[in-house]
Amino acid sequence: FTDEQLFLSFESTAAKLVDACNNQNIANIAWAYAVADVDAPTLFNDHFIKKCVAEKDRFETKAFSQLHQWHLWQTKEKSNSGLPKSFADKCLNAFVSRDPHDSELQQKVVAQLTLVGLEPKEEVLMGSGYRIDAIVEVNGKKVGIEVDGPSH
Repeated sequence: FTDEQLFLSFESTAAKLVDACNNQNIANIAWAYAVADVDAPTLFNDHFIKKCVAEKDRFETKAFSQLHQWHLWQTKEKSNSGLPKSFADKCLNAFVSRDPHDSELQQKVVAQLTLVGLEPKEEVLMGSGYRIDAIVEVNGKKVGIEVDGPSH
């Protein structure tokens, strides 16, 4: 099976189970489909959105963060995830509330950039809610540097 075939084989079953899922399960499902890059319109429909909105006061930070990542992916795929703006904002706020932490490799890279006089700005928050490890200016242009991926 490819990721797409596997995820699509679960789509209708997952859609039927949305009401039985707890909030973390809902977020896990959404996040997994986003990471696999598999669109599932039978699952991510008005019913799914209504379930999320109805439970909005019961989601924890991790679940909101996962839903933010799903929302970004849905927005990329469809231009609109269907989440109300207030809910999407709550997801974004949870996502950016996580404390950034740099890896040992990132510290070494930033130290080298500093040694050559580039004055890196670290853990720069982007509009999407993701952080980039460092930004430097070279010949009047800003250059983003991602050392070791989105989680370290």
